[in-house]
Amino acid sequence: MNASNPRVETPWLPVAVPDGTKASVTSRWILVLGWIFLVAIPASAELTVQEERGKAIYLRGVSASGEKIMALMGETEVEVPASVIPCGSCHGRDGRGRPEGGISPSNLTWQALTKPYGLDHPSGRQHPPYTERALKRAFTMGIDPAGNRLHVAMPRYRLTLQDAEDLVAYIRRLGEDLDPGLTEDSIAVATMIPRQGPAASLGEAVETVLRARFEELNRRGGIYHRRVELKVVDAPHEPTARAEALRRWLEAGETFAVVGAFLSGAEEEAAAVFGELETPLVGPLASDPHLDFFASNPWVFYLLPGLEDLGFALVRFADHQATGQPLRTAIVHDGTESTAASAEQIAAFVTDLGWPPARTAGFGFEAGVVPALREADVDLVVLLLSGDRQATFLEDAAAADWFPRILLPGALAGSAVFTVPSGFDRRIFLAFPTLPQDRDPRDLAAYRELSERHDLGDRHAVAQIAALAAAEILIEGMKRTGRELSRGGLVAALEQVVDLETGLVPPVTYGPNRRIGVRGARVSMVDLKRQTLLPASGWIESGSR
Repeated sequence: MNASNPRVETPWLPVAVPDGTKASVTSRWILVLGWIFLVAIPASAELTVQEERGKAIYLRGVSASGEKIMALMGETEVEVPASVIPCGSCHGRDGRGRPEGGISPSNLTWQALTKPYGLDHPSGRQHPPYTERALKRAFTMGIDPAGNRLHVAMPRYRLTLQDAEDLVAYIRRLGEDLDPGLTEDSIAVATMIPRQGPAASLGEAVETVLRARFEELNRRGGIYHRRVELKVVDAPHEPTARAEALRRWLEAGETFAVVGAFLSGAEEEAAAVFGELETPLVGPLASDPHLDFFASNPWVFYLLPGLEDLGFALVRFADHQATGQPLRTAIVHDGTESTAASAEQIAAFVTDLGWPPARTAGFGFEAGVVPALREADVDLVVLLLSGDRQATFLEDAAAADWFPRILLPGALAGSAVFTVPSGFDRRIFLAFPTLPQDRDPRDLAAYRELSERHDLGDRHAVAQIAALAAAEILIEGMKRTGRELSRGGLVAALEQVVDLETGLVPPVTYGPNRRIGVRGARVSMVDLKRQTLLPASGWIESGSR
């Protein structure tokens, strides 16, 4: 990009601009982009209540009685909670074991344990087949059916009689207990989209791109010869009803994972449902995912950052521009619980930088906000307002002859950002979690090609790109999980994703304590005279507090 032509060009994507507007087509595109962000058993063969209790012990090391299960480790018998080292952590969710660190955990499937001719282990240890009684001794005493000591790495669990019986009951089902939505030759994946009301066309566009992607995946053999079957849940118009609709659908037990779900306005409630029902959710179309939504919920993987992450990136940008000079800062929000929470997080981040404590205010809910901030000589305002409140705040500031620099998450910016008082020319900065302009021009080629092959149209290209990126992440996670696919295995595989290139969004990274794939933004400056956005920064990692 050169100084003579600072506009960001996206020639392949036509965007409709209402008559009479002056903002460039490209600027409209950028603004829109900112806001999106094996044995099979019949389904009827569900686990019994006892087997479910045993499954909780095997996978999580917890007893239905509420009593803590303890484990003894090593020759010194160090005591630790079983929840730290449950059986499944070494033997795998399917019980077949995964060699790691020079240790090869035994295959715990009932078929392997009860071979009529007994077992010969690589270590040379031999023993006859296990019985239920012998298996209980192995769990609690570390002794095999021949009286041999098990490997020193095998914990000895302190189990009540009932817990031991429950665990054995579940061990008998290992290798047969497929997660919901899985069969020998299919994987049921769902999405939630609006099918009625003003957002119905957006929902149709998302469904179309997901069906196109999974259709092409299935033509190439699917996921280890399992077809991916897309199911669609209708998103109620009222956000408060979406979480309950998801709960009813998932409790039916016919879905393995959910992708690209339309959750805007119901992010927190929906995330709780996925955590409770232990169902992976990848790349929901959520307008403002908060970092604390998944603090204790490992099942939800967001794609793009929310307001507080974008706020962090904007403040980092301002800090770089200020070259270390502390700035008097205010964070102005719309008074809702969501934006107020984001404002508090951004204010704490400002304090972490060593700046003077930031002021926070709910515009429209607290009288005299603009005069008070002007009187305090505030240099910088992080504006968590949208629509009429955003325009009113800027007009009130201009009327008071006060033109601080404005930091605005791109998700909140609308076309009115080009019609604000002229005193704000080049003083408004927007943060977008979009692809850097200096990347390979082949980026987004996958979407363009898919669009051409399946005639996807371009009315909701932004939502389609976000949904397609979510699908690519889910596909990658399922491939990494391997042939023995499970929900827990998918979560573990996604936690290992680092700098995954989808060609649709910036590189995606997850981790045990990270559930937003893209954490950062590029900053653009509003040029009111030219009615366009000018690049103001390269990629800025928002990081965390």
